[in-house]
Amino acid sequence: MGTLSFIVVDDHPVFREGLVRLIGDRFEADVFEAGTMAELEQQLQQAASPDLLLLDVVFPGFEPLRDLPTLRHRLPMTAIITVSMVEDHSLIDAIMAEGVNGFITKSSPPEQMITAIEQVIEGDIVECRPALDLSSDNPQPNQLALLSPRQREVLEHICAGRSNKEIARELGVSPYTVRIHVSALLRTLGVRTRTSAATLATKSGIKAPS
Repeated sequence: MGTLSFIVVDDHPVFREGLVRLIGDRFEADVFEAGTMAELEQQLQQAASPDLLLLDVVFPGFEPLRDLPTLRHRLPMTAIITVSMVEDHSLIDAIMAEGVNGFITKSSPPEQMITAIEQVIEGDIVECRPALDLSSDNPQPNQLALLSPRQREVLEHICAGRSNKEIARELGVSPYTVRIHVSALLRTLGVRTRTSAATLATKSGIKAPS
């Protein structure tokens, strides 16, 4: 995968530094830090399209429902995860609706946080909410018909157990493009993981390519 580029944004230095250390122990990545919206802007000028943006929901100069749509439009190739102590599920729903790739509650154990980050990098949509059964999906088999031809092709490769990198090589596109397709098809199918998508597809008669 090579060296990744992460930006961690949180105005609480202790939590931010702990998250940076946690990431550094697991990923080969250049990790940059910011504590305010102004500092994030400075980092984005230096790393215009980071692989992953991890940011708190509340920090100086940032309003999530105002600024997340702008960040999503500005960083179409970047995976965005919000990390917060927010417990209002309606607010979390609104945040997820702005096109972020994940929500992680700050009360999550470190290993769960790392697993969630890994899943998002692979193209999954992850929600580690407080007091929520994270294993539940709301699969919609009839939504398979809404997939684009390319999304369906990506789904077939997911059924074969292929990684984003392997799918990219098969289709002749970049892993970033595959990640975008994976995130989009998960949303369309109403599931949160590649495994759930593959299970739904298999039950509906979609076969892995040979």
